[in-house]
Formats: sequence, structure tokens, C-alpha cells
Amino acid sequence: MKYTSLAFMTWRLILGKIGQKHDLAKKAVRGAIMSVAISMIPLVVVFHIANGMMYGIIQRFIELDSYHIQLQPVGNHKFSQEEIEKLVTLDHIVYAQPEIRSFGMLFANSRYEGVAIRAVTNDFFSEHTIQQFLQTKANRLQFDSSKDIIVGEALANKLSLKIGDTVTLITTTQSTYDNFFPKFSLFVVKDIVSSGYQPLDGQWVFINELAAQKIVSHNNRQVLIGIKTDIPSNDLESIETAIAETIPGTYRIYDWKQLNKTMNDSLQSTRTLLVIIMSITVLVAAINILSSLRMMILEKSMEFAILQCIGIKPYEFAGFLFFAGCIIGLIGSVIGIIPGILISSFINEIFKGIGILINVAKMLFGYSAQTAALLDPTYYLDYIPITILWKEILMIVAITALLSGIVSITSVHEIVRKKPIETIRQR
Repeated sequence: MKYTSLAFMTWRLILGKIGQKHDLAKKAVRGAIMSVAISMIPLVVVFHIANGMMYGIIQRFIELDSYHIQLQPVGNHKFSQEEIEKLVTLDHIVYAQPEIRSFGMLFANSRYEGVAIRAVTNDFFSEHTIQQFLQTKANRLQFDSSKDIIVGEALANKLSLKIGDTVTLITTTQSTYDNFFPKFSLFVVKDIVSSGYQPLDGQWVFINELAAQKIVSHNNRQVLIGIKTDIPSNDLESIETAIAETIPGTYRIYDWKQLNKTMNDSLQSTRTLLVIIMSITVLVAAINILSSLRMMILEKSMEFAILQCIGIKPYEFAGFLFFAGCIIGLIGSVIGIIPGILISSFINEIFKGIGILINVAKMLFGYSAQTAALLDPTYYLDYIPITILWKEILMIVAITALLSGIVSITSVHEIVRKKPIETIRQR
């Protein structure tokens, strides 16, 4: 069978006879196309939401918590200011600043919460990615004195804090006899910040580096140098090698993939699981193509019998069915991807609108007036960064079309299982 004849038969199957209103085969094929289209919508939407959620979370961890690279001293090694300044002169490094991390307890308004203490310099808040991901209520995010403290939004809500409140930060210090005892330090809330992801910043407090030197014990602190580069997504080994050759001493070098490996693997597994679940709907739609083709074969049994009589071989029917299945899968995928992309692009506005409708419905039916969010900010980003992944979409279309074609081949036995003369005699 020539390719032109194969294409003609396929398009005749999909479009049907012109002017014929009651063509069951045509209706079955169009139903199969719509089933593929409908199954593609949730697949595209879930894929983009999962990818946007994972990308947003990882970006916040990299830029606000782990840095791109960390230098952690071993033993009594200390980094000098000259060495830190030398780091910025290396290729691709755009930021290098010290940070002290510890833990403690914050007390205010007769409430207390365990906190993760981060002692940073003012340069930390001036870095452009920090300003991008760290939302602030004040106009100027800086320390003006060693008594200033900057609190995470979730923590501020738990303790009912507002800017200007006085809080007590409880830490542990060590005496000359190696005994630990609590140290109470008063701070004033300079600002309240949020990264948009509570599991990351829910217990954060930022204090001045000089204040940490006074209130945090040397045995209860982690000192590190946070480094950022202009190529965070690339291989950082060359930069790590340059650092090791430039800065002497005993210290460990970690990149963000090592520091966030568990979290990154967990997010990747969750995204993969969601995509697999949504892919099952595409498989079901492909199977629906099989049932539609069988209905078409039954409806057009006379035409297939005549084709057998003139010498069309079973493998040529298989080629026809494969081509027809691919075309049906391709058309259905394209139809379904268009609304899927539109929904994905406006998913934040859609979630916000649904949340408003839920709150209005709760008020009308007398439920709690507490504002409800469709995605709990305790576990999810408050804003999902969506980027349309065109390469992945084209791959989904190709796989769906190929899968539809492969499934359709199994219908060939419906054509050849009866002798053509018997089919003609019955009709």
C-alpha cells in the first residue's frame, strides 16, 4: 500500500464521508480524540504545578538557606576577612559572606518558640536574590544596631509580634568550668520577613553578627562562609577546586546539591509519582482509542473485506491502524494541551479565585470566618512560579501519539479474523 493511499484511508476514517450525518465510525473516532484531549489537560496542569512548586522550593533553599557553596571550618580554623574578600575575586563567584548559625528560644507575649538563629551581615540583605525571595514589611531591610532582630512571618504570627515589639532571645553560654547556663538577651523586632515557604523560614530569626558573638556559645554555633555564583545550576566542581587552591587551611566545601540532597530527592520523587498517576489517564484514553477503532472496524467491515479481496495484507492493515492511532493521539493531544497551558499559566489566579469562592460560601452558610487557602501555606508555596516547558510538552505529545498508535495495532485481528467472503455474504 502506498503512503498516499494510507494517508487517504486514515483521514477518511477520521473525517468520515462528507455529508453523511449518521456515521457511527466517525462519531467513535471523534469521541476517542476528545477522550485523549480531556486526559491531557490534568496531565499538563499537574506537570507544570509540580515542576513550578519544586523549582520554587529548591530556589528558596539555595538562595536563602544553603547558598550555592558553603565553606565549613574544621577544628579551630578561622577565615580571615582578607580570605573572604579574595573569594569574590574568583571567576563566577558574586557573593561571599560569613554567617553564624545556632539555636535558641524566643519569648514574647507570654509565649515561646524554639528558633533557628542566623547571624548575618547587612551585605546579606543587600544581595539581589535575597531581595527577590525574601519579602519584607519594612521599606529597608537592614540592621541599625546590635539589638535589632528580624523575625520570620510564621513565627511572628505564633507569638503575635509586630515591628517595634521587644522580645527575649534565650541562648546557652558556657562558663570557664564548661558548664552551660541560659543567657537572656533583649531585642527589638526590626522587621518581619517571609520567603513564601513556611517549612523553610517558619523558625528563622536574624540577628547582627556582633550580637551573636556575645550571646552564642562557641560550642553551640556553626560558622560558615556562604558563597553564591552566577552559574548555580551548572557543575560547581571547577569553582570548588579554585577555592581550595586559593584559600589555605582545614575546611570542608559543600555545594547546594550535597546540602539539600534529601529534600531534592523527595521533591523529585513526589513530582515523578504525580506525573505517573496522571499518565495513567493518558493510557486509559489510549485504550479508549482501541475500543473506538473496533467500533469503526465493525461499522466498516464491508470496506475492509473488499480491501482484503483486492490483496491488502494484514501488515498493511496494521500500518493503517498504527497511522490512524497516531493521528488520533496527536490531534487529541494538541486539543488538550491548549487549555492545559492556559490553566497552568493562570493557576495562581485560579487558586486565588477558588479560595475567595470557598470563603464566601463559608460565610453564607455560617461557618468559621477564618480565611481559607486552597493550598495550605504551611506545606506549599504561597505563589507557584510557572514556566511553560515546551520541550517536555512536545515529548508528551510524541509519546501519546506513539502510544496511541501502538495500542491501535492490536485491533488488526478484528479485520483479518473472518474471511472476507463471509463478511460480504453476511452484509
